[in-house]
Amino acid sequence: MEYTETGEIIGEGGFGRVVVVTDTKGRRYAKKICTYKKYICETLSEQEMMQHLDKDPAHPGYGHVVHLVVALDDAMGEGVELVMDLYEGCLLDLMQEKDDPDIIIPLE
Repeated sequence: MEYTETGEIIGEGGFGRVVVVTDTKGRRYAKKICTYKKYICETLSEQEMMQHLDKDPAHPGYGHVVHLVVALDDAMGEGVELVMDLYEGCLLDLMQEKDDPDIIIPLE
């Protein structure tokens, strides 16, 4: 699948950065660009990493990993990218909009 970066940076940290990307249909996703390429790529194969992420996400903030991109010869030296669903806002915002905070309606 092909993704295009919008230029919008969601956040940066010790493990990499997260940017907004769009697919060929214009849908928005979050892309985590990991900077520890050598460690990750030597430790887990692409298939092993997808199995790990499907079973037990490494971070509670990860939703559903849509696509894993491994580019070992990336000029930036950042070989692993995780494309995930993009969630905007926060749960508190959603709860304040609803009369009953026990009922959460997923946003599509």
